[in-house]
Amino acid sequence: MTTRVYALGVFVGLFIIFVAGTLFSYDLYFLFGLENEYDLKRFLVVGFIWLCLLGLCFTKQDITFHVSFYKAVGFTVFVLLLLLSALFSRHVFWAFVDVTNICMLITAFYFFSVSLRSLDEKTLYSVLFAGVLFFSLLTLFKYSLFLIFSYVDVNSFDIHRLISDYTNARFFNQLQVMIVPLLYIPFCCNGLSKFKKISVFIVTLHWLVFLQTDARGAILSLFLVFILFLFNLEREKRIGFLYEVLRPLAFGILLWLLFIKIIPYYLFDNVTFQFRTTSSGRLEFWLFIFKAIPESLWLGFGPMSFTWAEGKPFPHAHPHNIIMQILYENGVLACLIFVIVALHIVFKILKSVGTNESFSKYPFYFSLLSGFCYSQLSGVLVMPFSQLFFSLVLALSIFNSKQNEPLYHYRSRRWAIIVLFLVVTLFSVVMFASYHHEDLSAGFFPRIWLRGNVIN
Repeated sequence: MTTRVYALGVFVGLFIIFVAGTLFSYDLYFLFGLENEYDLKRFLVVGFIWLCLLGLCFTKQDITFHVSFYKAVGFTVFVLLLLLSALFSRHVFWAFVDVTNICMLITAFYFFSVSLRSLDEKTLYSVLFAGVLFFSLLTLFKYSLFLIFSYVDVNSFDIHRLISDYTNARFFNQLQVMIVPLLYIPFCCNGLSKFKKISVFIVTLHWLVFLQTDARGAILSLFLVFILFLFNLEREKRIGFLYEVLRPLAFGILLWLLFIKIIPYYLFDNVTFQFRTTSSGRLEFWLFIFKAIPESLWLGFGPMSFTWAEGKPFPHAHPHNIIMQILYENGVLACLIFVIVALHIVFKILKSVGTNESFSKYPFYFSLLSGFCYSQLSGVLVMPFSQLFFSLVLALSIFNSKQNEPLYHYRSRRWAIIVLFLVVTLFSVVMFASYHHEDLSAGFFPRIWLRGNVIN
């Protein structure tokens, strides 16, 4: 098959597993004999990556990719540091399970990049917008039904009960911060301008969910990126940008006040207008990491080691901050490389926005930066669906950014792709073998699996 057909298959398959792992997750995890919806999502992601590599083996055209020398060196050093950290970890098996998961996500970034180069801009934007719109419509329709059922049954709801099929509403929030910016594609692509009104409507409903689920970190992340974009945009575009972002936010606030506060206030007895002001334990986590890291400064305590960290203030399996997680688990050197690369991408994007380059690519940039900001407060780079989606928006942003560094062109030979497929097959076996492992504690604290903490 051609790479174009392959690329369309990748994007269609991506949104199929997202719908299957959310709207139909309750039925599927029973069908497959799994324990919960979270683990189903991990199985779907691993299976999706494996199938995409299998499909890549049957593409007819040669595949080339481009990489700068410095990025190649930085990536190689980062991976070597991960491997060294895993070798000296207390639980070597679980450390390599985490490294395996990271390598599979890198593989996903690779075939997403291959797919992007195979589609023209109009097709790419149409497929992406159709996917996020369809997923949002189905999810928000089900959310609305649950809200109506709560009214009819006079049954109050908390931040998790209206978002079904996610185990925790935060897993949906982690997707939202990357999906909402992509819903602005019609405002940046003339061929899709007729969908502007429905885009505004869906974004409005997303704001309703943000507010109802008390997703303070997600809201803060979107606002931070919004302000960065606003100050870097050319003056003549600022008013339009303000209007298109603040209009659905205002409508979302009105819907939240009406359907989440005012109506429930008269139906239920436990409705308040107070906002949470606590840190949910995040500050305690980060202080713990700063105190512990001098004991293993250079290589950290090993990949996934936070799941068995002694003395951590809460039993959660990750510190709700990706930089802190890398610092604790992989050491200061790997953390430094990660931060430098991340800042390089952020400043490059803001520079592109400031010089009015590639206006049609702003939704990709907005999505990537929002996801990265929220990863400093939540598990965007830990949970299965948000990990995979972040790989996609990273590929979209890097692929669409102009390269100034000297590039090296590599041609992926058929035998190399087959070897990569065999390696990913081995990785998949390792991932599946870790499910229901005897080392996992009974508590539901998600990491690789929902039972994500490792017994000391």
